[in-house]
Amino acid sequence: MKSPEAIQTILAFVVPGLLLMFFRSQFLTGRGQKHSDALLSYFVISVVYLAATLPAFQWISQKQTGWGVVGWIVLVFGLPAIIGSLIGLATRKEFTRQLLRRLRINPVHPIAAAWDWKFGEMSGAYVLVTIKNGGPIAGYCGDASFISSDPGERDLYLEKVYEIDAEGTWQDAGQRSMLIKADEVRFVEFIIPQHEEGPSYGEETDSDASIPTHETIVDLR
Repeated sequence: MKSPEAIQTILAFVVPGLLLMFFRSQFLTGRGQKHSDALLSYFVISVVYLAATLPAFQWISQKQTGWGVVGWIVLVFGLPAIIGSLIGLATRKEFTRQLLRRLRINPVHPIAAAWDWKFGEMSGAYVLVTIKNGGPIAGYCGDASFISSDPGERDLYLEKVYEIDAEGTWQDAGQRSMLIKADEVRFVEFIIPQHEEGPSYGEETDSDASIPTHETIVDLR
């Protein structure tokens, strides 16, 4: 670290891999390594990236003008961010996985937990949350809800909560929401309503449209 060239070398061997993995992770949820544990991964990815872009780095190093500095910044900071975002989007949409499965190759899923996979892809759904010391909690999990992606804290915030009468019909309970702690959750049932889209936060809801027509049960424990 005694010269600008040494600083540039260190940045070039760490920053591209770090940025690539960081922007990839913005499209995924679940378990991630600490930066101290992932330092070797950043280095390996940076080496591969530098090998692929070596001609561009050599061309930029010959430029003594401001454009050379701009080009170096783009290669070290800008391009890895773009590549990481594209890889993250392709992983989220499972483009690569679908291609490999067509080739009769079954790769390990990039998302480690079913919790992260289901809630990461869900745009809005009615849910029945069964807690340990009580009956099921009926609610709507949409854009104004929150689902923790921390493996150690799987709590839920439901933007709208319903009451269930003796006949099993969902009744609008007004402007009520609920936070459910992780250690209270036993099951979550995802319910497909009779209409395609669920209500947004603050809108009136037709209770008849909330009657489930199909259920998929996921055991969280």
